Amino acid sequence: MSNKNVIQTEENPHIVINECAGSLSVKGWSKLEVSAQGSEVNVNETKEGIVINSRSTLALNIPADASLEIRHCHGNLSLKNVHGPLEVGQVNGSTSIKNGGGLSISGSVNGSLSVRNIDGDIQANRVMGSFSVRNIHDLNVSYVAGDLSARNIEGLLNAQRILGDGSFRNVEGDVTVNQVGGDLSLRGINGLIRAENVGGDASLQGGLAAGKHAISAGGDIRLKWTGENGLTLAIDANEVINKLPIELTKNENGEYSGVIGSGEAFLNLEAGGDVTLTSTSEKEGFDMRDFDFNFDVDLDMDIDQFQEQIQHHMDHFTDLSQKFQHQFGPEFSERVSRQAERAVERAMRKLEKTQERMARRYGSPPPPRPPRSPGPPEPQASSEEQVKILKMLENGVISVDEANTLLDALES
Repeated sequence: MSNKNVIQTEENPHIVINECAGSLSVKGWSKLEVSAQGSEVNVNETKEGIVINSRSTLALNIPADASLEIRHCHGNLSLKNVHGPLEVGQVNGSTSIKNGGGLSISGSVNGSLSVRNIDGDIQANRVMGSFSVRNIHDLNVSYVAGDLSARNIEGLLNAQRILGDGSFRNVEGDVTVNQVGGDLSLRGINGLIRAENVGGDASLQGGLAAGKHAISAGGDIRLKWTGENGLTLAIDANEVINKLPIELTKNENGEYSGVIGSGEAFLNLEAGGDVTLTSTSEKEGFDMRDFDFNFDVDLDMDIDQFQEQIQHHMDHFTDLSQKFQHQFGPEFSERVSRQAERAVERAMRKLEKTQERMARRYGSPPPPRPPRSPGPPEPQASSEEQVKILKMLENGVISVDEANTLLDALES
């Protein structure tokens, strides 16, 4: 028989889940109370905070601004909309985390780990399955037994050991990978790259920042150069297939070298197989699966927090618009501004629907609706898909014409 325990809290409470014998679901909400539902649940207020033990599956609602420590979860873990610091010891199953604050995993996640929309850094010790992460600041991970996929990292990415494949796209800071057992794919990296122990093939697409970069792979390496900066190449490989406007020279040790422009980005490539150098005209088609970002709203979400999320996207659109006006002219900048207006329309409609659902659920009238700004009809594409296209343009992955083509396709 399932029982519910409810405890009133102050703002910013500290909550400790000492042990959960089954699966654990945690959601943040706007109420200053903790609601714990399960068949055998013990909730105590102690000096270290609210301490919870459960001998069964546990469903937990906590204040969204709470700090949360999960010491041991024997099943799967699902966590949404908790914006305080999160510390995790061990999870025996898989873990999904959406919309939260900084994350630290001191022990291990014994299944797969999926993390989305974290307003902070991730420190992860061991992930025994695959690890997928989107929209965070810094990422530091010691060990991943499966694949590691990372997109939209605002800071640095540091991975010690990945037994499977690594796929990293749109990283603002440096990328350091000590070991990858499988293949490594890099695209849109704005910092320095050091990946010197890749067991399989490696690919790099986009421009490079000034400074020293190094990639070493047991298989082939493919460089798709799309940057405007100069490039200095040093290559050690069985064979070099060169389709770039660069003249390569070969020394007595069989190593190749060459320079494009002023050569401010230095790239050292060591391959057990071949190295292929191509330009943007030979890049592969766009992977629309990258456009996987949406506003995540449920009935327990704090409306003020959702409005802050909308504002965050608007600020990003504004920054892009100002930047592209200087780079690509006022016409493209105006296009970005129109996309921003439409993004607000879609977000506000989603907010209104959520408020109406809350009213039906709790029997109270919904809050006043925010005013809508005038604009063209709502497109079907997500605002985050458009941000992603613009980010690809900013990183040199696509051209202005290609960005316009993709935006037209989304609007249609």
